[in-house]
Amino acid sequence: TIQHATLHPTGNGLCNLHLWSTPTSTENNSATGILYLPPGHRRIHLHPLPPGNHPMIRIRQATTADTAIIRDVIRRAFATAEHSDGTEADLFTALQTSQAYIPELSLVAESDGTIIGHILLTEANMAGHTVLALAPLSVLPRHQKQGIGQTLIRESHQLAAAMGYPYSIVLGSETYYPRAGYLPAEHFGISAPAGIPSRNLMACPLTGTAPILRGAIRYAPEFGLESSPGSTPSSPRPETT
Repeated sequence: TIQHATLHPTGNGLCNLHLWSTPTSTENNSATGILYLPPGHRRIHLHPLPPGNHPMIRIRQATTADTAIIRDVIRRAFATAEHSDGTEADLFTALQTSQAYIPELSLVAESDGTIIGHILLTEANMAGHTVLALAPLSVLPRHQKQGIGQTLIRESHQLAAAMGYPYSIVLGSETYYPRAGYLPAEHFGISAPAGIPSRNLMACPLTGTAPILRGAIRYAPEFGLESSPGSTPSSPRPETT
């Protein structure tokens, strides 16, 4: 039961949210995050973690020494994903050496010193504005459905907002990513590349001053979207719901 909640409007429909209840001996029911409420919407849906014990998760910036482990995590996560073409680990490696790579936005989740998840946000272009593309997001199968993917998204969003990026864009599950504040990108004037279903391209404003954009997003060349017009890449959604 939620005993306390604070909601701090930051403008443009964004609110900082903090919820907490009295901790028990097995869990601490505290959560923070960012909500986006479109004009006219007043209903908030909360998605609690599944019952059970949740180990302490540490989120930190990835290092070059983590590369092999991250590749293994990505391969194992996408091996059980509903939509995968098996190239997600190679995409991560290619993005690491690309101009779009931002070291501060390559994060790992650790449990007891072991890397169990990873998220990468890289730069993309939208109507002359630099935005972020979320991909890939990976969590080891045995650690999925425990909120780790959402924690990685939340931490990366906070860092990206502090760095001044206005939006994070994701191509993925239309049922999973809205839990992290993503809405159809077309709501913000962002159109999908050729061959991409509009329902699977979503955007999340990271600041209260994020501008409304008009046009199509241009991903880094490493994604291969421009070189293969009309193709439909797999959806980066290893954290199944």
